[in-house]
Amino acid sequence: MTHKDLVEIAYKWVLKEAGCAIAFRDFVSVEQSELYPDVIGVGSFAKSVSVKVDVSKPYYLKSINKEIWLNPEKGMGRFRFLCVPKDLVQPADLPANWGLIYVNDKGQATCVHNPYGTGSSDIWKNGFEDYNLYTYLDLNEQLNSVCRRFRYRAIVYDKQG
Repeated sequence: MTHKDLVEIAYKWVLKEAGCAIAFRDFVSVEQSELYPDVIGVGSFAKSVSVKVDVSKPYYLKSINKEIWLNPEKGMGRFRFLCVPKDLVQPADLPANWGLIYVNDKGQATCVHNPYGTGSSDIWKNGFEDYNLYTYLDLNEQLNSVCRRFRYRAIVYDKQG
């Protein structure tokens, strides 16, 4: 399973299981990716769910020494999850307050550890603080860029149709 496959599965999980109304995947350049999740979703009541994806144990062991893991205040998302192939990482291996999503060989995602709540219908609690204003301002710029591109494509499509 590739990184791209896992990102797509995590994206669908954020929309369906995490109760987010909108989600974005791979929305930043590779150079910026260390502090950004692979997927971020936004739901009502300021709910933000981010997912980092790791495809192998060596990749995970290398990534946990990066900024997002060592300094959670620099990361994004009130509720954070790691998405990996099944059994790649155990819940006990996670940094504090992170959830874990397994993806099986058939591409089905299952949340095996959710430190915030039991499902999408209840109110999740005890997530990370939303204190990283600069990261969110930068995300806002990224989201604005995405929305402008969507608007441009819609205008072009409308003129062609």
